[in-house]
Amino acid sequence: PQETPADAAQWIALLRSCLGIEAFLKRSANVLNGTRVLSFLLFDHSFPHSVAHNVDRARNFLERVRAGSPARIGRRAGSELEQLIRVVRRTDVDRVVASGVHEFLDDVIARVNRVGEAVEADFFSRPAAA
Repeated sequence: PQETPADAAQWIALLRSCLGIEAFLKRSANVLNGTRVLSFLLFDHSFPHSVAHNVDRARNFLERVRAGSPARIGRRAGSELEQLIRVVRRTDVDRVVASGVHEFLDDVIARVNRVGEAVEADFFSRPAAA
């Protein structure tokens, strides 16, 4: 369907809220539509506020924290994070639009929460007393 000026205003507002309007316009040759905005915000590895960029950063930080630690330290967090990364890498914007943007984002948020819970369990919880 054809996007309206109101749609464009909402996409611009979303990009501004993510500090991405300038970067988006440079990358998109000033072509603004919902599919391009979603692709940019979800999957552009070079945009520091995109989902893809940040799951890659999380992996980098987790690897740095785990370096030199026993193999079991951070194992659950690493596993949950790898599952999230696989979902982001195996999904494209057309699949997100077809299956529902809100549904995709709900799934990503649930997976991020599982990563956070695993980090807490792996690094901050004290083992139960025997």
